[in-house]
Amino acid sequence: MDSILIYGNHIEMMETMRHLFAGENYEVLEADTPDELYRLMSGRQPHLLFLGFDGSGEDVARTVQEVRKNSSIPIVVLTKQDDEMKKIEVLEAGADDCISYSDCSPLELLARAKSRLRRYTRMADISEKKEKIYRADDLMIDDISKRVFVKEREVRLTPIEYEIVKLLVKEKGKVFSISQIYEAIWHMKPIGADNTIAVHIHHIREKIEENPKEPQYIKAVWGTGYKAG
Repeated sequence: MDSILIYGNHIEMMETMRHLFAGENYEVLEADTPDELYRLMSGRQPHLLFLGFDGSGEDVARTVQEVRKNSSIPIVVLTKQDDEMKKIEVLEAGADDCISYSDCSPLELLARAKSRLRRYTRMADISEKKEKIYRADDLMIDDISKRVFVKEREVRLTPIEYEIVKLLVKEKGKVFSISQIYEAIWHMKPIGADNTIAVHIHHIREKIEENPKEPQYIKAVWGTGYKAG
């Protein structure tokens, strides 16, 4: 469930927004003081921060700047007055939107907040997927679908072969000893690991290398181990 943190309850519109968010099945978190706001932000990251202010632009800008030090979540600021300079100050501090509630109905405010929230969660999903894509030159591993591609051609690996390739490609350029590879994949002491790893590396090269005798992707480092790239 997406969560929305509301801060600045002294603005009457905030009570309306709280009920609207809850009615849309969002988890609504509330903070009444700066200390409580920063504690909630550090404890569990909400998906959107909804700030209500009727004070100076400097006050809200400072709050936005403090939040931005540790979070990239969307920040929607709701102000009482339509002050262009205040809006500019707040946006330059890092807010995503600054709205005068005299210009918007509660339903429009809800729609704008939901739009920011959808965009953020979509980008977060894309970011998470990117973090599970690993590359070493033209060798690519999609760890979501557990598929391996060489120059966009899919290569079928056994589960053990896949785990060995992923281990090496995730740390491209790092040399892993035979013992390190064995322990990482089998979670056992590396007894007889040399032959086991050598056989698997041979099979992997047969599948992914254009010329297994001159490997481009999985390379041996003489007397040390193997690396990707």
